Amino acid sequence: MLVYIKIFLLALLFSIVTCDTTNHTENSSKKGNDNAENETNNTETTAKKQKLLLISLDGFRWDFQGKTHTPALDKVVKEGVSTEFVVNVFPTSTIPNHQSIVTGLYPENHGMLDNNFMDQSSGLIFKGQPDVEWWNESIPIWIENEQQGHKSGVAFWPGYNVKYDNVTIAHLPSDDYVAPYKWKDGKVMSIEDRLFLTMNWLKDDNVTFVALYCEHADETAHNYPPDSNLTENVDEMQKAIKKVDYMVGWLLKELEKENLLDIVNIVMIGDHGMIHTSHTRQILIDDYIDSISTVRYIGGFTNIFYYTYPNSTDEVYRSLKKASEEENSHFKVFRRIDIPEYLHVKNNKRTADILMLPDPGWVVLNKKSNMPPYLKGEWERGDHGYDITERKMSPAFYAIGPSFRSSFRKRCIKTVDIYSLMCYILDLKPHMNDGVFGRIKPFLQDFASQRPEDTINYSFADEDDPIKCY
Repeated sequence: MLVYIKIFLLALLFSIVTCDTTNHTENSSKKGNDNAENETNNTETTAKKQKLLLISLDGFRWDFQGKTHTPALDKVVKEGVSTEFVVNVFPTSTIPNHQSIVTGLYPENHGMLDNNFMDQSSGLIFKGQPDVEWWNESIPIWIENEQQGHKSGVAFWPGYNVKYDNVTIAHLPSDDYVAPYKWKDGKVMSIEDRLFLTMNWLKDDNVTFVALYCEHADETAHNYPPDSNLTENVDEMQKAIKKVDYMVGWLLKELEKENLLDIVNIVMIGDHGMIHTSHTRQILIDDYIDSISTVRYIGGFTNIFYYTYPNSTDEVYRSLKKASEEENSHFKVFRRIDIPEYLHVKNNKRTADILMLPDPGWVVLNKKSNMPPYLKGEWERGDHGYDITERKMSPAFYAIGPSFRSSFRKRCIKTVDIYSLMCYILDLKPHMNDGVFGRIKPFLQDFASQRPEDTINYSFADEDDPIKCY
């Protein structure tokens, strides 16, 4: 009898240990946000090592798909996963959001506060240069993929040519080409050649992560406001959206031809949306302050960071605050310490002394500075950078592949959630981050059997955020 009892106890102990080691681990550690949740390891057994193709659809607003015929994107929605919209990070600009996608961090934690900003200690201005000292407050997923024993390829994703931790990634574009957003500096590789390049990388058995940048929606929407009813603007936007759709369709066909559909997962996400701006909705800084004598550097037109001289901060703030309280001022102003928490931008040494936040669609100009030609005289254009609460700043999200469910759609996710999703698929150990794995968990096949209410611990929701995104 005693022998049977021992056997029973051993069997019970074995079953407990087995269950414990096969469950997915909840990792609530993160950088800067006590409400993050990450399940770090994909312990589900898969027949083949999974690959991931991350595509930036720069400027692709959440509703652009509905503006024209998009058979490839329709296929992704039907056979993959998608959201109604994405809550991106502030500023709703290119570099902060791209860095948040590949690190899972808010700008105050990854340090890339805008497309342009000042380092006050040195007085230097960041304007997109790849010098590592600007980027080294965070590490993107393609570097971690290399550090954890795999190979990566990156085609012009912002920061692709930064030498993080002295790591040389396996595949980069030729130095003969510049990034599309640096078109003034040299030759830009066509999207067709970028597609061939990424496909060749994906065919390499050792490559598990590839990132591709696509500028067409952003480039077009800046020049042809997406909500304009002018025939030319409507036509140009439809052409840009169809070009994105063609790219997606081509990739799906090539993956099928190369027998890669069972191992390649595609994640497509925009960095920001776009809103109609005009010379009829502009705010002139010159009306309120003497920027020459009081401000070292002014960054932005749609979200304005004022780096003031040390003895001028109070003077500039008082003047702007008084003006903001006037009727029809169309802007708010915050000292650094008073910037709203939900913007996640104030707790960094690079953050400016004052933030001026115009109403969506309004642009702040300074006639004493060198304004770009497109903001002189009478003009209309699409633009971004505004508060994340403006829905027209929200981008789109799509994903398809063997790791994802079919025909599944959520109301929203956050840009900072994408990093942990990619780490799960690639079976990488993530760094501390600001994302919530529970928000993107329902997209995955591994959790398809769970009820929606079981896929997120609601105590991890960002209670202070104006947009509730469970």
